[in-house]
Amino acid sequence: MHGPQAFRGDTIDKHETGATAPTARSETASRDVVPATAGPVQYSRQWRKARLVIRKVDPWSALKFSVLFYFCLLLIMLLGSAIVFALLKAFGVIGRIEELLGTFFADVTISGGAIFRWVFLFGLLGTIVSTVVTVFLAFLYNLIADVVGGVEISVSQRD
Repeated sequence: MHGPQAFRGDTIDKHETGATAPTARSETASRDVVPATAGPVQYSRQWRKARLVIRKVDPWSALKFSVLFYFCLLLIMLLGSAIVFALLKAFGVIGRIEELLGTFFADVTISGGAIFRWVFLFGLLGTIVSTVVTVFLAFLYNLIADVVGGVEISVSQRD
């Protein structure tokens, strides 16, 4: 984090550029500095740790993200089924299935257009239902987070 969101107990050090940057060292911590030579000053690498709390999930953001996410899954599913159908058609499996079904029933043809229409409709229905469930879960998380205080996450970054 930079600027006013620096960690508690951080010090601001001037680097060679003159810019200020927060570090996760306290006032009493010292840097391991290479003895002064003609080269630039080198600092030791230390871990910077922070605790973050997720207190609220915006339902509008959850809606936008989930619509886009589930629609992308729908497109991936359509592309995958098109590839599988093309391979089955190329190897003659679709023709064999049509012959097998033709022995039991009247004239049977397997149409790729009809298959993809149904796959798209079921995928679109799944996208809508999954998006509604995701937004509901965002509302539910916000209610539970008000009671318990949210989810705490510990993150660390190499300085």
